[in-house]
Amino acid sequence: MRFTYLLLTFFLAFATSCFCQFKKIKIDDAEINYIDSGAGVPVVFVHGGMEDYRTWVPQIDSFSKKF
Repeated sequence: MRFTYLLLTFFLAFATSCFCQFKKIKIDDAEINYIDSGAGVPVVFVHGGMEDYRTWVPQIDSFSKKF
């Protein structure tokens, strides 16, 4: 089970590095990285806890088709 989790984490990190171009916006003293993908009405995915953008990788391609 642990090996599967590590393999999945590696795959997601590799897959996202291939198609994601991070953009940055500075608000006051904070710099926020984001991914701009697709066209249309914006959708914002917010991760929580100890997660990062890779939480949403499986949904990015699907949502990018309409949003």
